[in-house]
Amino acid sequence: MSLNKAIYFFVLVFCVPFVSTSLAQDVRILHTVDQNRDGRYTAHVMITNMTPVTINNWTMTFRLDSHVENIEHAGWSEFQDAFTVDGRGWTKEILPGDVVWFTISGLAYNGTVEFPRNCFFNGTACTIEGAPIPVVKTATPADMIVSAWIEDSDPTTYTGFIVVQNPTELSFPPLWDLKFSTASLIVEMEEVIWTRSGSDYQVYGHAHTDSIGPSDFALIPFRGVHTGTPSLPTNCRLNGAACTFSPPDYLTETPRLPVYMKFAEDSDTTWEGYIRIENPTHNELASWTLRFDLPMTITHMEGMTWTRSGNQYTVHPDFGRGRILEQSEYTFAMAGTWNGSIKEPENCSVNGMPCRLKIEVQQDVASDTTTTGGTTGGGSTGGGGTGGGSTVSCDTGTSTTSVLPYIEFRLLSGQVSSYIAFIDIKNIGTAAISGWSLEYKLIDGMGITSINSSTPVTWSLVGGIYKILPTAASNCILPDATLRLTVSGSHNGNFDKPIGCNWGGQICTIVLQQRTFSTDSEEEFTPVNEATLHSAYPNPFNPQSTISFEVEKTQQVRVELWDTLGRLRETLYSGNGYAGQQTRVQIDGSNLASGMYFVRLITESGSMQTQKVILQK
Repeated sequence: MSLNKAIYFFVLVFCVPFVSTSLAQDVRILHTVDQNRDGRYTAHVMITNMTPVTINNWTMTFRLDSHVENIEHAGWSEFQDAFTVDGRGWTKEILPGDVVWFTISGLAYNGTVEFPRNCFFNGTACTIEGAPIPVVKTATPADMIVSAWIEDSDPTTYTGFIVVQNPTELSFPPLWDLKFSTASLIVEMEEVIWTRSGSDYQVYGHAHTDSIGPSDFALIPFRGVHTGTPSLPTNCRLNGAACTFSPPDYLTETPRLPVYMKFAEDSDTTWEGYIRIENPTHNELASWTLRFDLPMTITHMEGMTWTRSGNQYTVHPDFGRGRILEQSEYTFAMAGTWNGSIKEPENCSVNGMPCRLKIEVQQDVASDTTTTGGTTGGGSTGGGGTGGGSTVSCDTGTSTTSVLPYIEFRLLSGQVSSYIAFIDIKNIGTAAISGWSLEYKLIDGMGITSINSSTPVTWSLVGGIYKILPTAASNCILPDATLRLTVSGSHNGNFDKPIGCNWGGQICTIVLQQRTFSTDSEEEFTPVNEATLHSAYPNPFNPQSTISFEVEKTQQVRVELWDTLGRLRETLYSGNGYAGQQTRVQIDGSNLASGMYFVRLITESGSMQTQKVILQK
């Protein structure tokens, strides 16, 4: 109650009284901004009961143009930018003279927190007054360090990066823009909004690059074409103030990403391993290049394109993969050959900046524990069976073998945005397995909603890594027995087996089974990209744009508009798509806030295509 009383004395706003059938009830409502930083904000809406009677089961509605990520301490729903909030739990009733509040978190476009309007409390119009937003001191353009460099080039194309780094303890405010010139044509820039006029370019921070936090940076990958030697940007101006493009080595407190590499001997001539790139910053890393020296041969990398020059490897993620979210990580598996012993990598760099390299080498695993007296029998679950004169059993809580199981991934069925798969864990050793754990990642666009088994397991998702642990019932996997996990999840049209497999600290391999069992209920699902979603025009747009699609065969299709928070904002089209016929769909942003959106085409056969559109009001 002390917190409520303290808030009560700071409430300065009166809501228009409304009348119920029993008694007139006055409420006072105050909207305060708690934090507005890096393009995101949190705000509190406090409701004070000014009457001598208790208010029960209240409902409040209002309109808000900005994107809302969550509303805490109350139930809420949204329909076309109109929000309905009702008391839940401790906020359900408001005692006389008491205060309840709910917290709104969302995106502050252009650095401005949208104010709720069109307020109704229990069906009667009310007024919301806002407390003044404190002035926050921010970094200036003169504090920023701007750098640019060419990453790769061939006779006609090149790629590079621009970094705007904030070495101060203050945030660099939103609405920043960077102007520069270059004689080489830039055809694509990521993570920003940009325009070109001749050889002059203007870049605007957008979404997670809109504000650059303390000791953080905005990384802008770009791609272009040239007629000889690609030219670096010149004539730098940041927020209208003159600046200088410095080489990356000039950066102070260069952001060095931690890179973890693990290698394990697989046989006398081969090895397996994985690489994990960690991103501790508040910027999403959508495009990156990893380089390191390794005096061994790499034969395979999951989802990567790589080249070798001497002992130096240059690694790029394949298109659509490798995106490293803010304060997250990305793991991919690799394999290769060796001669004599495993050599350790050196001279690691990410985007030309030295990385903090951490290495672990897993030596030869112990040999199988051998049992005598008969042949073990099989089973369809972890319990398995035994045979002969000796019994193989598990000592609960300890590992009786270090032999890796055979793990197989089978895709069973799928729909437009969901799938079902089996993960079969087979004990191919001669000793029982207990105390196991399985960790892996999924490719971009795939997720998991549930993992079930005839003998229950537990699972969790931390930092993009799925971890599966046994319960008492599934802890023991006998020799020649198989533990089957049924996985249900979502997808965006991309399918592949799990990557970065780790079995109790050992690197493991998950085999993709292309064909499924021959039962009627286990039909393999393989989406076919038989649809084309063309680019929207105009893009950026205000307030309307047109986008078109084609399908190879007549079928049901949906065209949806999603925001950057993963919320469906509108179904633009739902109906038949006709073979060989181009269908135009209108995008109307009149009731939407400025920002980036995604148009998604989903077909009945499972194909999915996505295009970015930008609304600029």
